[in-house]
Amino acid sequence: MVALVALALAGALAGCRREQKTAAPPPRPVRVAAVETYASRDGVPYSVSIRPATQVELAFKVGGYVDRIHQVAGIEGRSRIVQEGDLVTKDTVLAHVKAADYEARLGQMRAQLGEAQAAQETAGFQLAAARTGLAQARLDLDRAQALLDTRSLTRADYDATRSRHDEARARADAAAAQVEVARARVEGARSQIREGELTLGDTSLRSPMDAVVLKRRIELGSLVGAGAVGFVVADVRSVKAVFGVPDMVVAGLRLGQPLPLTTAALPDEIFNGRITAIAPSADPSSRVFDVEVTIDNRSGRLRPGMIGGVIVGGGASPRAQAVLPLSAVVRPAAGADGYAVFVVEEGGGRQTARLRRVKLGDAIGNRIAVTDGVRTGERVIVAGAALTTDGEAVQIVP
Repeated sequence: MVALVALALAGALAGCRREQKTAAPPPRPVRVAAVETYASRDGVPYSVSIRPATQVELAFKVGGYVDRIHQVAGIEGRSRIVQEGDLVTKDTVLAHVKAADYEARLGQMRAQLGEAQAAQETAGFQLAAARTGLAQARLDLDRAQALLDTRSLTRADYDATRSRHDEARARADAAAAQVEVARARVEGARSQIREGELTLGDTSLRSPMDAVVLKRRIELGSLVGAGAVGFVVADVRSVKAVFGVPDMVVAGLRLGQPLPLTTAALPDEIFNGRITAIAPSADPSSRVFDVEVTIDNRSGRLRPGMIGGVIVGGGASPRAQAVLPLSAVVRPAAGADGYAVFVVEEGGGRQTARLRRVKLGDAIGNRIAVTDGVRTGERVIVAGAALTTDGEAVQIVP
């Protein structure tokens, strides 16, 4: 009996092993994308970088310690310091330098103005008194002259009267000079106060326009000097793309000419721009002419630093071609030439990956044109292709 049981168990185990060996592996999970049609125009492609239409470096006019930075609404209603990507309006105070020293200096200037005004007032009183004395001395001199003419006054008395008149006139002239000096001191003090007020105003760093913050180079408590850049802001309601073309191409371009632009970040969108500047001379080193294209960006879809492309020349009618994601392209085998993709085919209630060689065209953002090997609408594996083998069962996942 023991021998019979052992034989039965051995047979059962052998059967289980045969079932394990013959059981099919589970389908490989993959993600797919459909081959699409993309309409392009023939021409020469040029790579461009998106730049703001206007970009400004905001520098401090005076030095000191930064004691305040503009606050914006943050997460859950909490305020935070303005940072890259935040929008600011014109005349917003982005940063402020500690103004106590400048306020004290301005107070000293105002005190000096008060002293100068008091001195001017005293000099005015002295001038008025000196002119009154001069008028009296002139009357005395005229009377002495009349008496001298009638021989009723001696020459010595007349000369004494004339001497007193001359002294009174000298005092009046000196008093008038003192008034002018005092007036100049007052004007100088007022000029210094105006400069001090401007300097005090320069402790605030303001945005010159509605803009987006590209860089913030300061923190609270930073010690900055005059000329130090605190922020870089830009107006991105319109952006520009600059690229260089040879002389054979620049002759066919004109200001105002429409030129569509595509980007790698937004490959399915076309942005319409116009040529707004053409360099009058070629760059001495590269021998190309810079061309500037301006694009309306009130939607905010284009951001500075994005990589894009324009196509110059070619026909006006678009040319349709099949395109697929770059992530779908694989090598057919180790060391093999060319490229291939895995196309998902359905049959017999299962989905199977089939390796298919393709001929590639131009890259269009994160997609690439295919001139032969696949048809529009076919599904290709875009995630898991590197681990998939030809004829392997697959399962499409979202």
